[in-house]
Amino acid sequence: MIAAVTDRPDTHIRDLTIGLQLQQAGRFADAARCYRSILARRPDDADALHLLGVLLYQNGELDEAIRMIGQAVAVRPGEATYHANLALAYRAGGELQRAIECCRTALRLRPNYPEAANNLGLALHDTGRFAEAVAQFDAALQMRPGVAVVHNNRGASLFELRQISEAISAYRAAIELDPALTHARGNLGQLLVDQGQVEEGLMHCLEAARLAPDAPASQIHLGNAYRGLYRWSEAHGAYNKALSLASREPVKKGEIAHVYTNRGLALLLEGKSGDAFAWFRRAVAMVPKDVALWRFLASAYDVDEQFAAAVAVWRRIIELTPGHAVAHSLMGFSLQKQGRFAEAGDCYRRALELDPGLFDAVLHQGWLQEELGQLTDAETSYRRALTLQPDSPEPLGRLAQLLRGKLPRADLDAIEALLADPAAESPEHRAAGKPAMGPAAPVAGAARLSPASPARGPLLFGLAQVLDAQGSYARAAECLDEANALVRKKRISEGRHYHRDAHSAQVDQLIAGFNPGLFERLKGAGDDTRAPVFVFGLPRSGTTLVEQVLASHSRVYGLGELRLATEAFDSIPQVLGRTDDLPTCLEALDAAAVSKLARHYLDGMSLALEQSQSASDREVPVRPPPQRLVDKMPDNYLYIGLLSVLFPRATFISVRRDLRDVAVSCWMTYFYYIRWADDPENLAARFRDYRRLMAHWQAVLPARVHEVAYERLVDDFDTEAPRLLAACGLDWEEACGQFHQTPRTVRTASLRQVRQPLYRNALQRWKCYERPLAGLFEKLGVVEVTG
Repeated sequence: MIAAVTDRPDTHIRDLTIGLQLQQAGRFADAARCYRSILARRPDDADALHLLGVLLYQNGELDEAIRMIGQAVAVRPGEATYHANLALAYRAGGELQRAIECCRTALRLRPNYPEAANNLGLALHDTGRFAEAVAQFDAALQMRPGVAVVHNNRGASLFELRQISEAISAYRAAIELDPALTHARGNLGQLLVDQGQVEEGLMHCLEAARLAPDAPASQIHLGNAYRGLYRWSEAHGAYNKALSLASREPVKKGEIAHVYTNRGLALLLEGKSGDAFAWFRRAVAMVPKDVALWRFLASAYDVDEQFAAAVAVWRRIIELTPGHAVAHSLMGFSLQKQGRFAEAGDCYRRALELDPGLFDAVLHQGWLQEELGQLTDAETSYRRALTLQPDSPEPLGRLAQLLRGKLPRADLDAIEALLADPAAESPEHRAAGKPAMGPAAPVAGAARLSPASPARGPLLFGLAQVLDAQGSYARAAECLDEANALVRKKRISEGRHYHRDAHSAQVDQLIAGFNPGLFERLKGAGDDTRAPVFVFGLPRSGTTLVEQVLASHSRVYGLGELRLATEAFDSIPQVLGRTDDLPTCLEALDAAAVSKLARHYLDGMSLALEQSQSASDREVPVRPPPQRLVDKMPDNYLYIGLLSVLFPRATFISVRRDLRDVAVSCWMTYFYYIRWADDPENLAARFRDYRRLMAHWQAVLPARVHEVAYERLVDDFDTEAPRLLAACGLDWEEACGQFHQTPRTVRTASLRQVRQPLYRNALQRWKCYERPLAGLFEKLGVVEVTG
């Protein structure tokens, strides 16, 4: 990277050579004095300006580095090396577009310049233009094959493109070329741990730390590997060492900030979100232009289900790097989780304008199309994602869950090939009588997923749906056992713990706090509106069907699953201006606070209505303003007490279903944000708490609750559906009987079922799994069958 020195007096050449030797030996202060001595004699000496600027860059003094190298460029604008090194300084300072421009200038001046191509790839990577970055790394390797660090950089961009096997190959190539390249070892080790190849992954991280014991990055990688193994104390020990090493040179803020971020991630995964976000914020405050740090923060907000906060951070990233296609796509995903579908769609379209081959944007667009009822478009998007990454499990899993029994044989063969166990083809395996996961003749050339790979989970859920539709219940149950175990492991590794004892304690508090005295004291304090309709029950109990029937009425609008009740409940201390525990706050709840909570809730419903109505591009019939707004959050059964105080004249609809059928349906569904459905103990405990809380509401609630038994609704729809509308104070309309034809957004796992005519296949579905899920049914205890 250092320009050659020619046509200079001997003394001058000697001084430059001495300075460069000192710089290469790490004696930066002595080298700087040497360069400044030259510049005192010759202020416009381009070589001295450039070398001093490089030194300042190496020392983390980025503003001065940019100024010095910029002066060198002004003196000698045709020197490609100066532009390439100026790009490094701009990139380190977060000036990514300037870095890109400098690299392109260097390549115009010297087309066969591998260092400039590599630097351009790094800057493009930082702006989220990962495919372009890979192209530049490939160009650099074509100019100069066998450069280990370029293979490492290529691997990082391939990882961001979700091309995992290719990324692993790139890291391996880097290590083969340079076994001491610790950053490549760390990257490979961490990725292998994440893919379930734990022993080899940890070995690479330990070797990186041994080779470079004083390098903060090696300790960060080791900490991340321990984090992936849930070895928290060892992870924090590695982060502490990394922080100590980075702090020896306080000017290197970037390294310190990345230690902060990784420590925050470890705390988040331990369930200590308060501490975690403090570290994340310290990181971005330290290096406010580092896009990677902001991405950590945005992703952490997503994991913690703080979607509005995540959107704000994605906007910040896009301000820093407007062409960051991945940021646009991920912001779309955060908006989609908030129900802001029109904005989400705009984000996906913008992401694909910037990068037409962006896999995640295509995949997320398909998911959005599913929620909007555009099922044919969704299938098209998933197949487009497959063309981008033919061996990716995600689009195949989505296709399997979308099409189920109608999944083409070629897709099923591809799924079986991905899941095939190589050992299943060995004579020893067959002799042992162990069933093969794949078909007799796996698809030639297909990639295979490690048995420990978390990517198997969603794929197994999809395969189970196909097998269930085919009547292969025993094998479907085997797939579900493995799928839930993998999803459970991944959920815990991401810090999305479920604390069943804490939930039981919350139910205890609700039962104690919402007593007859509270309801009598707050009688008449709520809003008299009849607009809200609350539909609640366990997930997969039939709440989506009930909402779809209601939303087919001309005077009803279904808002889907809102988080407003949870937000209202959690805000009680703030509204009261107190910091007491829940029981004390409920005792202090007064008419003024109730009125404020009700107004805020209604404002939230109005906003959700506005956003939902703008979500779909479809032509829909013009309808009169709705008289009823349906909030169909299943978990609202926890907050019926509060909701009945806020809205005493609202309609409350409790949906019940045979708990064994609910359990089977939950066990078969890939939930991301429901954290208890992948564990039999958690699932059974959640059901027990649901039953005892519903018994309490039945005993004390002043509001009337209309009960819908799913089985009766399906068996005698012509009687039960009109009763449902009557409970809302509405007359029957024929459109309610044709609910599957109503064009509207459906955001739950039942989105495919409610777009079909009424069917009875789901009744007593548990009997198909009576033997393989006997242990789960036993944990449910007393089973209440409604019908």
